[in-house]
Amino acid sequence: LLTGALIAANVLAFIAFSKPEFSNDSVLVLGYGIGLHPIQWLLSPFMHGGIEHLLGNMAFLWTFGLVTEGKLGWWRFLAIYLGIAVGQSAIEQTVFPLIAPDVPYTLGASAAIFGLVAMACIWAPINQLSIFMLLLFRPFTFEVSVVAFAAFYVGLDLLFCFLLGQGAIGSATHLTGAAMGAMLGLVL
Repeated sequence: LLTGALIAANVLAFIAFSKPEFSNDSVLVLGYGIGLHPIQWLLSPFMHGGIEHLLGNMAFLWTFGLVTEGKLGWWRFLAIYLGIAVGQSAIEQTVFPLIAPDVPYTLGASAAIFGLVAMACIWAPINQLSIFMLLLFRPFTFEVSVVAFAAFYVGLDLLFCFLLGQGAIGSATHLTGAAMGAMLGLVL
């Protein structure tokens, strides 16, 4: 139930603020190099840079939100989701300007969602996901375990960080969220 409400909140925020002129001092994005702004820590995870960004994040939120919400219940799930989002944003706004000084800001729910991916990987590693793809305009589906799916995406982000360095700031945010989710998943 709450997973659907979070998706609706992200979609509504996208519609309400689509195509604004963001700058690093906007309360809606996580600005770099402007000090610490807790309101940005809460609001930036609900902003998205385009429809593809939104749809990709919401597909992952639907998949992994259902697994983690089912395990935690709605109120603990909300606390964990917002805790990862706010905590990762705080770390990011504190540390990442030193790593990527040319990046003005970031936005999106990816870090919190990667936290959920890590938790699902710990709690339900052999659960199967049905993956839908289009290949040469032909639809097909296949099954993959949660742990294989998570390993693929975490591995991809590690590769991007290694190859692109500070150009892979999005991958670094994903990995930070996944680390937070893994720690929480083990503790809980």
